[in-house]
Amino acid sequence: ATTEIYTLSLHDALPIFTLELSRAQLGEVWGAESDAEGAALLARIAQIEDIDEEPRKAIWVDFMYQQLAFSKEQSLIASKALAFFQVMLKLHAHAVDSMAKKDGAVVGSESGGLTRDDGFRYFADLLVAATKALPVPDRFTLLEAQALSQHAQSAYLQNIKLHQLVFTQRQTTRESEAQLFLQTPAVPPPPLDCCCCCSSLEIGRASCRERV
Repeated sequence: ATTEIYTLSLHDALPIFTLELSRAQLGEVWGAESDAEGAALLARIAQIEDIDEEPRKAIWVDFMYQQLAFSKEQSLIASKALAFFQVMLKLHAHAVDSMAKKDGAVVGSESGGLTRDDGFRYFADLLVAATKALPVPDRFTLLEAQALSQHAQSAYLQNIKLHQLVFTQRQTTRESEAQLFLQTPAVPPPPLDCCCCCSSLEIGRASCRERV
């Protein structure tokens, strides 16, 4: 028998769109010997399990890791990297929320969710707010803000619809169920030491009686 099981989206099931990293944790992720090791470490920090069994979890972890990896490539200090990390997480959460269920209706089915242009304006507002929240010496420079904006557009906003659909659409999984029947013989087989050399059950019983 085959049973169809409809599951909620990752957004509905797991509130993992926020993650507060400490500077020590950021240093550990940056210090990983490979991208795979860094992503695995980030998953442990976020307490996300069974990544191999749930593709959306893997996509989410990879998304978070790519933001940290890009910050490292840009040689951002820890405070700037963590601020940019939070900006991207908030952007993603907002994009998904615009497609998620609201008041019992699927907003994305009618409005189409957050557009690329609206998403960039939202990102710009977040980046400005994050810059103002940093100490003056740690604030993003104009060149850094431009690089981060280009990254947000090319790495996320360019495919914003794909991200929205991945994290909001219901997923259908199929589980196959099989019934196993174990049949036991009416007459139990003779002990192995009595009939190990016998070719049939009756010969084995006769040999046993002769030995007795």
